[in-house]
Amino acid sequence: MRFTPKTKEELDFDNLLPKGEYDFEVAKTEDAVSKKSGKEMIKVNLKVFNGEGFNFVTDYLMEAMPFKLRHFFETISMIDAYNEGSVQAADLVGAAGKVQIDIKAASDQFPAKNSVKDYGSKAAKKADKDAAKPAFVKNAENDLDGKEEIPF
Repeated sequence: MRFTPKTKEELDFDNLLPKGEYDFEVAKTEDAVSKKSGKEMIKVNLKVFNGEGFNFVTDYLMEAMPFKLRHFFETISMIDAYNEGSVQAADLVGAAGKVQIDIKAASDQFPAKNSVKDYGSKAAKKADKDAAKPAFVKNAENDLDGKEEIPF
């Protein structure tokens, strides 16, 4: 038998998605309780699509991570459910959006794995942030037009 030997590090990262932005669909959900805080959360199993297929990535939606929770509901177009302040896990199955995937390094006990850094498109968030800037900041940025120094 012929094979290509791989290092432990190569094996750890073999089936992981590279860091980046991907489309996802919620494949499975579960109402759960955090072991650390004892508070409610929703365990979501995401089907994350890459160019060649998909990988499953698990995440936990909880009030302790408010930005991530809101961004999840924004990207799946269910902000009304978020604004109501209550949702059942089963209501999220089949929802789809954008997700920012990261890599959690291996530890002594566990191999490296993909994790969710945030939900939504980075480009859309930047556009929203730029749109929310006060007019005087936008004007100052436009006045720079390639100059290195800020005019005030």
